[in-house]
Amino acid sequence: MAVVVGTGILGLDRAEGAKLRAILEPDLAAAERTRESVLRLIRELMSVADDDPDSAEAEAKLTAARIGELTGKTVAPHSLLLAWEEEGEEVAAFRVSLPDPPVVADISRAELTEIVGRVIDPVFPDDESPLGVFGVYLGSWYRALLSRNFANYSPRLFNRVRGSDGTWANPTVAGVAEALWPMR
Repeated sequence: MAVVVGTGILGLDRAEGAKLRAILEPDLAAAERTRESVLRLIRELMSVADDDPDSAEAEAKLTAARIGELTGKTVAPHSLLLAWEEEGEEVAAFRVSLPDPPVVADISRAELTEIVGRVIDPVFPDDESPLGVFGVYLGSWYRALLSRNFANYSPRLFNRVRGSDGTWANPTVAGVAEALWPMR
């Protein structure tokens, strides 16, 4: 019998041993090292955009280049100008600071199932740690991990489906993992 270590936001129990190798985990430490600097740059950009909207686009290009130097990522200048309208500056800084998921050749079926579980029904602490604060935003990172490592990944795998009787059902962790597994 598996020991339950947490309940996801949908109420599904997660079994003990549901761990991933470090390479399959988001690098929260790296994100924390650059997040404050990225956040400062985004806030400076927002200040310029408020004070002088005509120069905002040029400043956004410079800010995107600076953020690229800090994170190694290509950032669309326009997306920086919209950060406060979307999820907010803090979340935008976190997402940009979080390193992209790797390509890993030997993901096991158990690891795949855990990754899918983290997308469908995430479990994260209720505290002020980086995982507690930003854990709710990691679903997109895990989706990108699946996309990079499984040839038949599609966002549609996570959509609700209508059964032959006309009722709608949410995807299951096992069902999505099974759909991804044969196409390595």
